[in-house]
Order: sequence, then C-alpha cells, then structure tokens
Amino acid sequence: MMINACRILMLCLFCLIGNGALAQGMPAATSTFDQLPAQEQNLLKAAMGLWPKLDAKAQAQLRAQARHWLQLSPAEQQTLLLKQRQWDSLSFAEKSRERSRFAAWQSLGTIDQAKVNAAYEQWRLLPAEKQRALKAKFAQQLPEYQQAWVLGPSLGKEAQALQDWLLFIPQEQIRPWLMVLRQLSSEDRIKLVALGKHWNQQQRDTFRTRLLSAPDTARTDMVQREAIK
Repeated sequence: MMINACRILMLCLFCLIGNGALAQGMPAATSTFDQLPAQEQNLLKAAMGLWPKLDAKAQAQLRAQARHWLQLSPAEQQTLLLKQRQWDSLSFAEKSRERSRFAAWQSLGTIDQAKVNAAYEQWRLLPAEKQRALKAKFAQQLPEYQQAWVLGPSLGKEAQALQDWLLFIPQEQIRPWLMVLRQLSSEDRIKLVALGKHWNQQQRDTFRTRLLSAPDTARTDMVQREAIK
C-alpha cells in the first residue's frame, strides 16, 4: 500500500479529497528533506532527489498531501487507492477531459462552487435508479450542452457563444483562461465573442496568450482596442 500511496501523492494532486483539505493547515516548506517527520519522509521518498529543486509552494503542497493521507482511516485510504487505479485505467483522452473539468472547477468562484455542491447534494439523495437515469441522459447530450454544465452556473450560460474561445486550449492555460473570462464584464465577453468569429484559431490563440500575460486592469482596454479596429 505504501508504494501506491506514494504514487497518489506524487501524480494526482486533484485525486485527493478536495482542495480545501490542502489549504487548511498547510505546513511550511522545508528546504532539507531529512528535516521532515519520519512518516512524511517515508511517503514522499520518491521526491527526495528532487526536493531541493522544488519551490516552497510545491514542497508545502506535497507535505499537505502526505499529512492528509496519514489522517485518513484505512477505509478512506482504500477508497483513494481505488480512485487511483480507476485513473490509471483511463485513456489519454479521458484523462485530458478530466483534467480540463478539474481546471474548470478550480476556476469557479465560491458562489458558483456552492451552487454546484448544493446541486450535487440534491442528486446524491436521489434513488440510485434515478441517478443512473440522469447520468445516462447527460451522456447523450451534445458536447456544447455538457460544456455549459462544466463551466458552472454563471459562465455556462454563455458556453455556446464562447465556443470559439474554448477550443484547443493548452492544459496549463485552461484554469487561468476561464478565470479571465469570468473576470471580464459581460460587455467585454460580447466583444470577445465578436472578435472570435472574425479570427482564425491562431489569432485567437495569440490574443488569449496576450490577455493571460496582461495585468487585470489592462484586459478591458485590450479587448476594446481590438474591437474598434
């Protein structure tokens, strides 16, 4: 079990039970691996050689994962190991889709996350037969309909209009790009949609990267300048 636990800690940050568990009581980063408690060293031994090269945030996240694992009951550890085996069995395309969905979840604000959690709790209380029926119905929907649900209660309403701006996004840009879209005003998003309809994919990719690298305060002006050209 220890080998599998190490794989979970090193490979799948989002397979742990919620980001909240990592954010609460996150231990301070330690530059020297042998300064870690013995139990943490044992779980994180796969990272020992890389430890001095990791930044403070990465060290703290790995330590938080290790501490979280140690606090789990044997049954909870087995559940997590099962999730890891299920993840390993997914195809590359399936893993990519799940990473994208997780990035979309991370980009949600607290209000939208609360709405999604409330909807999930309502679904969880339904009879198993009703749950399966709803899952099957969702699986039969068009991709753009499913995408609207992934984007959450607020931005999901504009999923079809924003479709051109949601294609072929590099994995590392998905979360920050969705956060930018949420931060822009509805007027700015309307202008962005209009621009996207006149641009090819390369032009959209270039402008998306420019927006991501720009300060928050400059993005509205950038969109407006492009809109009046």
